[in-house]
Amino acid sequence: MLSAYLAESRLSALLKWGLFLLLPLPLYISSSMLFPFITGRNFGFRIIVELLVILWVGLLALSKEHWPRLSWLTKSVILFLFIVTLADILGANPYRSFLSNYERMEGLVALIHMALFFMLISSVFRRFSDWRLYLYSSTAISILVASVGLAQKFGLTTSYQGGVRVDGTIGNPAYLASYLMFHVFFLLFLIWRERQAWLRWSATGVIIFELYIIYLTATRGVILAMATVAGLLALYFAIRKPVERREAALRRTALAVLAAGVVVIGAFLVFRDSSFIKTNPVLGRFASISAEERTVQSRFLIWRMAWEGVKERPVLGWGQENFYLVFNKYFNPKLWSSEPWFDRSHNVFLDWAIHAGLLGLLAYLAVLFFGVKNVWTAWRGGRVSFYEAGILGGLFGVYFFQNLFVFDNFQSYFLLFLTLGFSDYLAHAETAPPKPVRPDYSLAAVRMRNAWITLGVAGTAVLISLYVLNVRPIMASRALIQALAKFNQGAAITAVQSAFEKSIGYGTFGSGEAREQLASLFRSVIGAEGRGGDDEKKKFNEFTIREMRVLTEAPAPDAKHLLFLGSIYNAGLTLNPAYAGEAMAALQRALQLSPTKQPIYFELASTQLALGNGDAAMQLMEKAVSLDPSFPGAHLNAAFAAILGGETDVAERELAAYRDLVHTLDQATIQRLIEAYLRSNDFAKIKLLLLEGIKTFPESAELYGQYAAVLATLGDKEGAKQAALRAGELDPKLKPEVDKFIQELDSQTPL
Repeated sequence: MLSAYLAESRLSALLKWGLFLLLPLPLYISSSMLFPFITGRNFGFRIIVELLVILWVGLLALSKEHWPRLSWLTKSVILFLFIVTLADILGANPYRSFLSNYERMEGLVALIHMALFFMLISSVFRRFSDWRLYLYSSTAISILVASVGLAQKFGLTTSYQGGVRVDGTIGNPAYLASYLMFHVFFLLFLIWRERQAWLRWSATGVIIFELYIIYLTATRGVILAMATVAGLLALYFAIRKPVERREAALRRTALAVLAAGVVVIGAFLVFRDSSFIKTNPVLGRFASISAEERTVQSRFLIWRMAWEGVKERPVLGWGQENFYLVFNKYFNPKLWSSEPWFDRSHNVFLDWAIHAGLLGLLAYLAVLFFGVKNVWTAWRGGRVSFYEAGILGGLFGVYFFQNLFVFDNFQSYFLLFLTLGFSDYLAHAETAPPKPVRPDYSLAAVRMRNAWITLGVAGTAVLISLYVLNVRPIMASRALIQALAKFNQGAAITAVQSAFEKSIGYGTFGSGEAREQLASLFRSVIGAEGRGGDDEKKKFNEFTIREMRVLTEAPAPDAKHLLFLGSIYNAGLTLNPAYAGEAMAALQRALQLSPTKQPIYFELASTQLALGNGDAAMQLMEKAVSLDPSFPGAHLNAAFAAILGGETDVAERELAAYRDLVHTLDQATIQRLIEAYLRSNDFAKIKLLLLEGIKTFPESAELYGQYAAVLATLGDKEGAKQAALRAGELDPKLKPEVDKFIQELDSQTPL
């Protein structure tokens, strides 16, 4: 008869220790899947949570003691989930809203799993010792993550994202800073009531270490948020009258922090323009902050675009993962200097207003509000000290402030829901241990029977979920990596196509990502020598078009996919001239969805030139230029179109405008201009371009070789020989070709 109570005890223990399996996920880098810092961790989190849910529902059937506490915070989480679900169902693209993609791994499925994690941890962590061990364990993992960042700083390993900013095993400096920020506050909270001196000193050392790594990430949003909140907390601690010895010491520390903050900020402002500040990779990023900075300007532009989207659908928004529709429709042409495509507004509050409307934003803010209210309740109830309340309140403050400039990710979501669960425990924790309840033996058999039934039903449902939502997408992602590997290894077209067919054939939410990757490498595949003949290229072309049409014919198509499709049609014109009409139709649809996106005009102009419509091409390029005359690429593309269309005066005008904005031509631009002038046989212009290029890049053997060929075409044999010899000097591997070139020049009969 006691088996039910034994089962309850074991299930509770298994759940507790199972939750610890989630903590090492930030160390996991899934190199066998696309987006290795995102996909593996999210799949791992979902799989572990789903397996734990099986145990949890069995535990709920055995005992009501473990049912989630229906606090105001829990109610707000449920309400938030309900509103977001409704917004996703009624949104523009429910499939995308539910499942997201490999790059983000968010959507409704991710939110449900986070809510389940909140329920799980709130149900089984019922003592402070449980939370203390969990927070310390999470901090131990964060030390390992931060240590990788330290190794990156000193060159022992390279940053995964490149550059001087460290990213640890998180793979993104901003995400790393946010991840470590939570753990700094966890330790600041725990250190107050820690009785063991060695732990207090160790925690202090870890705090200093992780603050240093946060500094090395050069993440302005997180660092400014922490500095602001630190100042407010120091002021809060300084003005409160101490009631015990520790609080008096805390007050002195707070005053010292305030004084140090004034000195540091003052010194920074005074020496902001010094070479020391400007050349420092971290301080330089802060010194460059201004309303004129490109990143700041792009944030303001995209926030205005997002607000237009909010105004269009204010109640329930567009559904998660549908920001691309707002980005396309309200695209500001001045964003040409930033990323070509945004899927977030880089402001969490605007993102939720887009995802789930103002109702969703209010529900999200309600979750944060009740998290903070829990801290207040715990303080008023004597369950935390005013210092601990200040630290937890500060954590919510930093999280709120940083989200004005960034968006959430797996690590920040996980730690947010962990913090919310902890705040709910503190607000409702018993001040004295609960009295033992005498077991009701008469219900033990009934509870065991109910538990077995519940376990069976939950296990079946979870196994289906595991396969559909996790196993198949994982297999599809690995197949996609194999397809990309075959491409990079120079495999035959048929092998590359077969690999992509395998990945897409799984029919998961990752199929869209596979199709995008297919489109991105299409030109390289058909343009490469030795991969296959014309028949194979034509079949690959048809395969790529067929797969891209799946994306463009889906509900709420993306202008980006229509642009990709139009580009693929244009690239395949030599294989099938009839593609010109299809390209025109796809690009016109893209233009309807995003009428101010310059690259669509560029591709449409390319189609018009292929059809021999030079005037129409120039009209499109003039429109692209007029959208934002400060965009150098628009002037350059207009010049190309003019050269190919025989509009010499227009070409010179647009090139002059381009040179006013970009004073030095890079080699790639020089090569593109040479190709354009070659099609019009204007070797005089090519000669001038090459002379300019050689002056700028005097060590380029390629430019000297091209210059030699042009001089030979223009009849300057001696100049051609000298240029060829110089190319051979710069690159000895070219000597056989140089000798052959000179022999051919000498063998030519003079006119």
